[in-house]
Amino acid sequence: MPFEIKFDWDKVNQPPLAFQSFPSRRSVVYGTKGVVASSQPLATEAGLEILRKGGNAGRQPGSYAWAILTTLDAFCLFYDAKSKTVKALNGSGRSPEKLTLEYARSRGLSNRIPLTDLNSVTVPGAAAAWIDTIKELGSGNLSAAEILEPAIRLAEEGVPVSEIHSHAWQSSEELIKNASPNGEEMLLDGKAPLPGQVVKFPELARTFRELATHGKDGFYKGRIAQEIVNVIKSKGGVMELEDLAKHETQWVKPISYTYGGEVTVYECPPNGQGITALIALGILESLQEQGISKPLDELEHNSPEYLHTLIEALRLAFAGRCLGDFQAYKCNQEVSQTVNGMSRTPTSNMYQ
Repeated sequence: MPFEIKFDWDKVNQPPLAFQSFPSRRSVVYGTKGVVASSQPLATEAGLEILRKGGNAGRQPGSYAWAILTTLDAFCLFYDAKSKTVKALNGSGRSPEKLTLEYARSRGLSNRIPLTDLNSVTVPGAAAAWIDTIKELGSGNLSAAEILEPAIRLAEEGVPVSEIHSHAWQSSEELIKNASPNGEEMLLDGKAPLPGQVVKFPELARTFRELATHGKDGFYKGRIAQEIVNVIKSKGGVMELEDLAKHETQWVKPISYTYGGEVTVYECPPNGQGITALIALGILESLQEQGISKPLDELEHNSPEYLHTLIEALRLAFAGRCLGDFQAYKCNQEVSQTVNGMSRTPTSNMYQ
């Protein structure tokens, strides 16, 4: 017997419920004993594995380190519940000592060092940051070897490539081939992996094992350090073994901004770009004080006015180019003034 299906389109097209920030078929994930968040599900699962074994947030970075093994530096903000203080770690590496301004100019690099130039590679600081984080902030229940075990397992057994990573891989295929003599290690039969294909990194697993067994010396001295220097020098870079051997993680005082007199946001200080977020918050408050913008909580979430306000605040914050490692670079702009938002310069015509 024929039948007819009818839809009440008014109900189908109704806006999201009040408790939904945006329409989605994916619910918020809740937990009662711990939370791990990353951009990769397998990395998140590795972090949860560490929590289940008795680790804490300070012990997780090494467990999902494989997911951030690109050129990303290692910065860490850690809230100590006992002392109710925020600790900051700067694990970024410095440029090689021989990479002076005079040398850069002699190579025609006075304005900018291209990302494809091996002189753009700084000393890799993440490995030391992981070990120092485990030592200084960890629960003490797990060794470095136990924490790195999930990452080693993933590197040896392989991981399926997501569509986003596959797209980025394919876009960089030619760059990877020419990046170093070992470029083929990042490809499958000379090609970027497709979504769903499994990739293995046996050399990465070997590196992690040496880091787990010998600590920082296993990475910054000996075989691994020598291979890093060899690859960089083979492509015209100037990094030396001494640059790696003298690398140290820095424990720094975090910077912060209290938005609306209620919420305090912490960031690592420069040379990272976290200060930009604090400047943007200051700009938002300045816009509200001048009557140019309403407070964000009075605007509809993701409405044109809401998004425009955020975009313009960030645009103005990023426009400030006086930013660098304050131990080596002096700026004539008062940093504390910038962080406190007193030097914000929003214009009234941005909403016209």
